[in-house]
Amino acid sequence: MAIGKYKALYQKSVLEMQKLVDTINNITFNPHLELSDTAKAYGEVLSAKDRAQCSNRYVWKNLPLNLTSQQLETFFYNYGSLCFFVRVDKNMREKLFITTYAKGGKLNSMGTLSQIKPIGFNGKSYNIALNVLQPDGNIAQGNDVAVIINDYTGSYVCDVEISRAYLNANSTIKDQCTVYQQLINNVIVSGKKAIALADNEEQATAVRAQANQMLMSGRPVEVLCGRDKPNDAPISMFNFANNFDCGNYQSQLDYYDKVRANFNGIPTTPTAEKREHLINAEVENANSISDIMLYDGLKCRQDGLALLKKYYPNNQEIQAITVELAECLKPIKVESQNKDEYDEDGDDNE
Repeated sequence: MAIGKYKALYQKSVLEMQKLVDTINNITFNPHLELSDTAKAYGEVLSAKDRAQCSNRYVWKNLPLNLTSQQLETFFYNYGSLCFFVRVDKNMREKLFITTYAKGGKLNSMGTLSQIKPIGFNGKSYNIALNVLQPDGNIAQGNDVAVIINDYTGSYVCDVEISRAYLNANSTIKDQCTVYQQLINNVIVSGKKAIALADNEEQATAVRAQANQMLMSGRPVEVLCGRDKPNDAPISMFNFANNFDCGNYQSQLDYYDKVRANFNGIPTTPTAEKREHLINAEVENANSISDIMLYDGLKCRQDGLALLKKYYPNNQEIQAITVELAECLKPIKVESQNKDEYDEDGDDNE
């Protein structure tokens, strides 16, 4: 009986090991797509461009800590969600902290965890605070509270807000790097060289000299001479034709840029752009999605800041903080001109 048990355990271990071996052979050691160094660098360029765009969409003013508006927005970009809370320092002053966090405690009536564990960017943790979701919540005086501000509207029952940096890097930027790699490969393959046929190395040397002289010369007509032997064929040159069209790849790369810009709230032209000129209505419709995303991010910040001010009404530094759209993203106000087309005398206004 014992032998049969050991045999069964042995067979089970063999099957488990075989599954492990199969997994290694099918995943680890099989060749997979590897981007070139230039494609990876292209991805870094796109990420830097994306970070710069997202970090300058909103402007924070009067922050009572050693942090610029771009730096704070970079934290939103990298982490997706930040925790704002106040602690009393050794000088008995209320000091604002901005950190990452972890949720805990019990589910409240809104379906989210009631406690927040602030965690600094250096890994330092702070005392557990109560999660504040609405201004009319009943938080007893003396309790530590914290306000979570998200980069964009997510699920209130979700423990972690997925960062914009992660979403963009693993969607449009990743796909762009793949298309860029394909573009580079096609450019390399399409770079066909003219091939000159020669009978021997001596003739090859002469052909190289003639070809270099022909390509580097400014003369419109070049004549290549062969030998006097009648059985010598003339020099054959071919592969000059180049049928590679990079327009489709450029359009695809531009498409990913526009999709990412719409998600970031950056105005752009329609993804399926026409050859003809776009009318104003088409551009406005294309930007309606980006306008909503931009407004969503602004409301997340303004509502969170209003909540923070509600719970710290006597903190003048917090009361002075503001956040608004960057000037470059504010709607352009066009003043109507009511000038008559003609002046009083009926002459043209020129």
